[in-house]
Amino acid sequence: MTKGVIFDLDSTLCDSEGKAHDFGLQAMYESYSKEFPIEKDSFDLLFKEARSEIKREHKGMAASHERLFYIQRMIEKTHNTVIPELIIRHYLAYWDTLINHLELLPNTKEVLIELKKRGLKVCIVSNLTSFVQLRKIVKLGITTEVDYLVTSQEAGVEKPHPAIFLMALNKMELSPHEVFMVGDSLATDVEGANAAKIPSVWLKTDRDDNREMLKEVYPQHTIHNILELLSLIGN
Repeated sequence: MTKGVIFDLDSTLCDSEGKAHDFGLQAMYESYSKEFPIEKDSFDLLFKEARSEIKREHKGMAASHERLFYIQRMIEKTHNTVIPELIIRHYLAYWDTLINHLELLPNTKEVLIELKKRGLKVCIVSNLTSFVQLRKIVKLGITTEVDYLVTSQEAGVEKPHPAIFLMALNKMELSPHEVFMVGDSLATDVEGANAAKIPSVWLKTDRDDNREMLKEVYPQHTIHNILELLSLIGN
């Protein structure tokens, strides 16, 4: 009997990697270019280079997703030093704007409400820092529908490491066979759930998730709309 559901947050419950991210990046560019003249294309390249470096240096850790480190690296590249007030300004410009434009994906609220009506526990497991994800949950208006949050910052490892899922199970006080893990990524959500012996549900979206490179990763269930989860769980 299903007693709980673990969800990924970004690109599963909300579109934080789409338009909201674009708005956030534009706000950061406008903040950056006010004191350091730079063309948008050059800025985008600088951001990508800084992000790639941080992800490589902190692979497998929450720090690899920390925009604060991306921006600090950008400042170090363009100013050859650390300028705290600029780093903080650009960081807030990005996150404040992104979160302001953040929206739940279609049918998400309805599904979360129905899960609560059925008495199921809901936990979000995310590869990001806790403060940012808490801000997103508040902005999305799902604080009463989400019972628990586990981030890679808290767990010390990121998906697909099974330890982050085991921490979620421990908070929920449930066994692997009593929950579903729902996410849009084969590489992190599905692979991690499979490793933790949790029934995996792949929410197949338009996001590019190269399955040809992940031939060994197979979800136990595949859905194309989050509403399908309700039928999968049953009454």
